[in-house]
Amino acid sequence: MIHFLPILFCLVPVPHEADCTHSRFLENSANLDFGVQLNTGEKIHHVKLPPWAKQDPLLFIILNRKVINILSHFDTFLLWFLGT
Repeated sequence: MIHFLPILFCLVPVPHEADCTHSRFLENSANLDFGVQLNTGEKIHHVKLPPWAKQDPLLFIILNRKVINILSHFDTFLLWFLGT
């Protein structure tokens, strides 16, 4: 069903209670100039998170990992259920 999950799972960092700096890849902390969006002229700075992430990069990562984990178990369940 979902064959890319092992790759995707490796791309989403694991949140650690002691060190939450892994979410920095979503923020332009170096203030690099990425230019502007062609259609709006808006300056490109940090990654725009979806509304359900509540502008919290760590929440975004945690929720994505939960969904990926659920989907990977669902894929395993389907294989077991279908007997393949």
